[in-house]
Amino acid sequence: MPGLPRAFAVWRAVVVFCANVPNLVLVAWLFFWVTRTGVGPVPGALPWNVSLFAAFAAVHSLTATTSWKRAFAALFPPAFERAAYVILAGVSLSALLFLWKPMPALIWRVEGIAGRLLDVAFWSALVLAWWTGRHFDQAAFVGTRQLSAHWRGTAMPAPEFVVTGPFRHARNPMYAAMLVLLWSASTLTAGRLLFNLLATAYFVLGARLEERRLAAAIGEPYRLYLRSVPMFLPRLTPWLAPASGAAASPAGLQDR
Repeated sequence: MPGLPRAFAVWRAVVVFCANVPNLVLVAWLFFWVTRTGVGPVPGALPWNVSLFAAFAAVHSLTATTSWKRAFAALFPPAFERAAYVILAGVSLSALLFLWKPMPALIWRVEGIAGRLLDVAFWSALVLAWWTGRHFDQAAFVGTRQLSAHWRGTAMPAPEFVVTGPFRHARNPMYAAMLVLLWSASTLTAGRLLFNLLATAYFVLGARLEERRLAAAIGEPYRLYLRSVPMFLPRLTPWLAPASGAAASPAGLQDR
């Protein structure tokens, strides 16, 4: 990139890769791999997979804490913190997917029109996730904007609280899209069911903790948003913030 050192280009490439490729692999993994029924079960798969997911969740939870951020800032420039998180998240998700042991017992297989509708819901949820991503600053969300500002020697502008697009209908549209992606399974195996249950609990708990941090950081404008907009199930009419409320989307302010 003109005007920036080669190191920035390397960091940016790694961050963009880790922010996107493991998530695309997750989509393929959910639709094609974890729903396979023609493989043999692996002894000890249940405790192994639960432990694997717990380790994945622990990495994400630890790197969301204020203590982690303080420790990181004591050793490295704070501008690298978000990018480092994205890299750790991508690596840990990749490890979870590749180390997951098959649990191929069939729970259900929905065929015909109903099965096709579930498949449409799955891919529609991916479109919803993409649309949601267009309504917040993705460069800041993955940390490349912070890296660019660091190397240019410029300050990052203070984030504002603004509600746009799908965030006017649900507080956590990205999580909502992921929940639809998880549960719109025309073929459900024991492994997919286990992953769905663990991931659903993680998303719900993560959303609640995230909203608690945002309420403490933003104050009354965000608490009004909490009272007015559902967490996951969308309201039919878009919520409009009062004129006195400041307007980056909630996702742009989220820690994770």
